[in-house]
Amino acid sequence: MLDSQVMDNRAATVVVTTLLALAIIGCRSNAPEQQEAPPASPPQPAVSPVTATPTVANAQVVGFVFEDKNKNGQFDGADVRLGSQTVLVTNPSATKRIQEVTTDASGSFGFAGLADGEYRVSLQVPTSYRRTTDDSLTLKVTANQTASEVHFGIAPN
Repeated sequence: MLDSQVMDNRAATVVVTTLLALAIIGCRSNAPEQQEAPPASPPQPAVSPVTATPTVANAQVVGFVFEDKNKNGQFDGADVRLGSQTVLVTNPSATKRIQEVTTDASGSFGFAGLADGEYRVSLQVPTSYRRTTDDSLTLKVTANQTASEVHFGIAPN
């Protein structure tokens, strides 16, 4: 009889274990599903870099430097053009030098290849001279238009 009781206990244990297993499985199936990770984003098309359309740089400024013999601020009469003078083109606030040239033997200078925009054109007045005209002008230049012409007058001290 002892053997049949052990068998009955074992059978009961198997039944209880099976029921527990089924209960656990049932609970899991009633449990809210874990959310799956969102699907990976679809591959994005390659983005082409934005390329700015270059500004045509063909605006220009021309002019000359002269010795203002009668100190009237005008190129006239006995005035002569001066070579070997330094003229600069900068941004309007004169904080960035864009080009620098030296006047030729006839006192002429020219700045070509400038992008459309506003610039400051300045003469570096030699120490033995003083200016008789403004030595710095702000100009707006546009390509394909008549070049802006600047005249700088200086006289010996």
